[in-house]
Amino acid sequence: MVKRRAALLVFIALATGAARADVLHLKDGRSIPVESWEYRGDQVVFEIPAGSVTIPRSLVLRVEATTPSQAAKPAVTPAPVGEHSPRPSPRPEAKPSPRITAKPPIPADWTGLSVPEMQRAVETLKREARDPQRREQASRQAALGLSILAAKSAEAGDLAAAQGLFGEALTYDPRCLPALIGLSAAYLREGKDHYARSQLEEALLSFPKDPTLHYLMGEVHYTQENLHDAISEWETSLNLKQDSRVAARLEKAKREFSVDEGFERKDTAHFTFRYDESGSVSPGLASSLRDYLEESYRELSDRFQFAPSSPVTVVLYATREFHQVTQEPASVSGLFDGKIRVPLGGLKTMSPPLRAVLVHELTHAFVAGKSGGNCPRWLQEGLAQMQEGRSLSPGQERALARDLAASEGRSWYDDFSYPSSLSFTLYLTQKYSFAVVLQALDRMKSGVPPESAVGEAAGDSFEEIQKAWVAGLVQPFAEGR
Repeated sequence: MVKRRAALLVFIALATGAARADVLHLKDGRSIPVESWEYRGDQVVFEIPAGSVTIPRSLVLRVEATTPSQAAKPAVTPAPVGEHSPRPSPRPEAKPSPRITAKPPIPADWTGLSVPEMQRAVETLKREARDPQRREQASRQAALGLSILAAKSAEAGDLAAAQGLFGEALTYDPRCLPALIGLSAAYLREGKDHYARSQLEEALLSFPKDPTLHYLMGEVHYTQENLHDAISEWETSLNLKQDSRVAARLEKAKREFSVDEGFERKDTAHFTFRYDESGSVSPGLASSLRDYLEESYRELSDRFQFAPSSPVTVVLYATREFHQVTQEPASVSGLFDGKIRVPLGGLKTMSPPLRAVLVHELTHAFVAGKSGGNCPRWLQEGLAQMQEGRSLSPGQERALARDLAASEGRSWYDDFSYPSSLSFTLYLTQKYSFAVVLQALDRMKSGVPPESAVGEAAGDSFEEIQKAWVAGLVQPFAEGR
């Protein structure tokens, strides 16, 4: 069984834009659209999509209360700001140059632009950045535009393009908060937690009170099996800004910490194991399990022509502890949620059912990595069942055929079932080849939607593939065979 981790894309989106109301006009000529603001003594505290920002009140020229449509058209193009970003120029009272006032390089509201329009605006800003008098503002705007383009690539699943654009944004403005957040999140999504950690440590030096950076650092610690620090980072994030997604991650981490705080950690070539060495896991079972997973890892690497970029974490529980942590029903015998979690149920030696669960969950880790986290559930579960050696019985095929015949045109994968996912995945590999599935996973990683990726790899439309599969199942039973 596979569950996807918290959607890091949400935080990329939060970093790059949202609806705004009022506009803060600064004495250095910049204007900042904000979601909300208030005076606190000699400070101004305001909210932008990246989080809460505090600046000296002395830097603010005036506050313009606007409607959203008005906020999209300030006289001066705004620059992204962070906790320390507003910096007065040597001539704080100087007005913008005539070129800026007469023809701002981009509108304030990037959300109204198409991708080609954004790209053209960014290229214009890059040229503007060569002008010493325009360099600072144009560079900041170029970084913001590149960050928005990068976020769109990340949303489409093209993490390689997203990382390149976020990295380019930071060459124009090393303190561009959306780029710092986006690049860190993209690294995490691709399993590059060490890169993410380095990026976040640098970002937190400039923005120590940004809640999203603390959330992401918590994700790094969580991935690296440091629950104590993950909990601390998420608590800090929530103290800075309440967010239900972060609260859910914190709650889960606390459940885990209450169970496995005393678990032993064992590292092998490709895995990090966590379990209670003196309790539910005997030394003999632990050794057999490690050997089996290392062997399976090599086989799956050959099968999928891929290897995860980081060690795979495997947490072994007593049955009660597993359900306490995961809150899954008793029928669930294993889970992959970024980590492999398995209840051992008192087993002392390896058994065929345990081997099947282990290779099933390990397959999820490979498929998630191979597809960049973009593989749909039906293909995830179909491939995992295939790798554990499962097949459909005649009774299951008849039941599936009846369900498909009665579906009245509904998409079978919208009403997910393990038999349908296995049947369709087997059909793909038998009708075409396993290599076609691998090509589809590669396309998904580059941002191609799953249905299109399968169709392109197979050389047929996804709709036609489905029709042929359904016909092959339904017709024999309709004829009474």
